[in-house]
This record gives sequence, structure tokens and C-alpha cells, in this order.
Amino acid sequence: MTALVIAEHDNNSIKSATLNVVTAAKALGGDVHVLVAGANAGAAAAAAAQIAGVAKVLHADGAQLADGLAENLAAQVLAVASSYSHLLFPATASGKNVSPRVAAKLDVAQISEITKIVSGDTFERPIYAGNAIATVQSADSVKVLTVRGTAFDAAATTGGSAAVETVAAVADSGSSSFVGREVTKSARPELTAAKIIVSGGRALGSAEKFNEVMSPLADKLNAGLGASRAAVDAGYAPNDLQVGQTGKIVAPQLYIACGISGAIQHLAGMKDSKVIVATSVWKPTCSRPCPSWSRPCKKGPPPTRFARPSQGGATGGPAKPDPLWLLDRVGGMQTSLHQGVIHDGFCVCLNYPTGGVFRGAPFVFIGEMR
Repeated sequence: MTALVIAEHDNNSIKSATLNVVTAAKALGGDVHVLVAGANAGAAAAAAAQIAGVAKVLHADGAQLADGLAENLAAQVLAVASSYSHLLFPATASGKNVSPRVAAKLDVAQISEITKIVSGDTFERPIYAGNAIATVQSADSVKVLTVRGTAFDAAATTGGSAAVETVAAVADSGSSSFVGREVTKSARPELTAAKIIVSGGRALGSAEKFNEVMSPLADKLNAGLGASRAAVDAGYAPNDLQVGQTGKIVAPQLYIACGISGAIQHLAGMKDSKVIVATSVWKPTCSRPCPSWSRPCKKGPPPTRFARPSQGGATGGPAKPDPLWLLDRVGGMQTSLHQGVIHDGFCVCLNYPTGGVFRGAPFVFIGEMR
């Protein structure tokens, strides 16, 4: 049982999504090969050979493969597919463009966005915006899979010593041609690869406020900048910043959500984050329950320090929400901090669920009453 990973690259280096797919392929238990199809992509093939766990790299080089046109790349995959039991693609725009063509030509069912490999023919994948996990078993001789990268750790980029084998490039299909590419350039990390992400929602009120609040915070933390669909639809942010079911799927070490309601479509895109910090604005009433959904908030005197309600003490901190101050303390929070308290003007709710939508990620809610 040998798996083939179709690499995403820029003809010079391997994109990070490929590393997650390699980890998924290794979980199948057999050898892992990587296909690098491009133009003058020797450097990318050499980089693929260094990935830990890769046994062989197939390098197809031709001008018709330079821009990753789906018709040509699918034909290249099909040219070598007979030697493999599993064909794995990243669940990215490029992977989703190519994999259905390959599956259709092979007359097999594609299994999309797998998050766990149970066995060589059984996989888990999310359905209903992640509210349920389907276990799918395939009887097809060749399994065509797209892999949700956030569900698998990235393979190490060094430590491998795979052989690079040159394979013949397929002819140009002639059914499409590359016209141009408009790339958004930013000094910030790419959303899908960022270790820290700050996202803004509709509660920010305007594009001006979005830029005033979110951009400096992202720059200060060297974080990726995201937005909810509501913020994008309202024109606060461009659509390439959208995080969620119909946007980008992310799983950073730290996700900071500012003014985001937590709709299930948004949760589907970020719930695998390791730590989630949410800041919001609450109505001047205490009738709503805390985000831990178990009991109402309790009023008390205006705080001057950050309360640790389970211990009845204080650890110091500002009386107003300050994400930068809070970040210094996220790492030291204990799981005994279960539920927060609400005071006049400031609410801190801490919740460490063992299950549910956040699947054990520490969840910190900060709300300022207005």
C-alpha cells in the first residue's frame, strides 16, 4: 500500500499544506511518495525529498505544468496513478480543483476533507459545518482523498533523504490557458499558516473601526488578520480574510476573535485552534448566561484587578479589556478556572470545556458592558 501526495508548490518551495498531507499519508502505514509537477521545479522537488517520511519524489517538469492548471495537473496525476492505492490532495483551492477530475476519470468516489485516518479504507470527515463527524468506508481500489490540513500536524521539512525520480510530463490538454494571477501581498503571515490570528466581526461597526482596532493588534502580535463573513459582507474587510465554513479553515496556536458572535459557520473554520480568546460587547444587563452556558453571570463591584473566581483572588491586570495584557497570562491559566464573574463594566468568563464545539481548547471570553 503506497500513497501518493500531490504537492502544492511555487516551483521553488513546497507550500505548508503539503506537509500536513504527508503526515496524513504516513498514517496509512505504507510508503509515501510525493508528486511535484511544475516548470523548472527542481528546487521544489529537492525540498520535497527532504521532508521527513517521504520515500520517493516524482518530478514532472514542463511548461504546461507551470501554473498548476487543473486539466494538465489532473492528467499528470492520472499518468502515474496506477501504482498507488491512495491519492492525497490538500483541501485547498488548488487541491479541490484537481482531485474531482482525478476521481471522475478513475470512476471512484472522492472522500473530501478527511480529518482522521482510521484504516486504509476508513476515514473520518466533518459534516453539517462540523457539527457531526462521518465515518466513511470506501471499497474503491484507489482512494482519492482531500486532507483538511488543520487536522494533522505538519511533517518536518528536514530529516528526509528521498530519491528524486524524473517522470515524463504529459502533453498540454489545450482545454484551458493561464491568463494571469492577482496576488494579495501582505507583510503579515498567511492566514492558513499563521500561529496567531486576530479576527474582527460585524460588532466593530465599520471598515474604519476594523482597521483602527484590528490592524495594529495584528501587527503588534505578528499575527494573521481574519474576519467573519458578516464583516466581509458588510465591507469591513476583503473576502480573502474570511474565516469560516465558506472561507478559510485555520488552526493557529492562538485565535483572538473581536466582536464575533460565534455563528456555527464561523466556528467551522477555527474551532481546532489551540487557544481561543473572544472579546465582545454585551448589553447592560446580566440576564444572559456566561459563555460557559451553565449559569448566569453574577454582579460585583467594579474590578481593579483581573479576578480568578475559582480561587476568590486576583492576579493583577487592567480594569478594562486588554488583549495584549491577557496574552501574557493565557499560558499560565489553570484548568481550575472554570467560570467567570461579571462586574459593572467588565466581564471575564473562562471556560475549559472537555468536549463540545471547542473540543477542549481553552476558551477565554472578555466582554465590556456598554
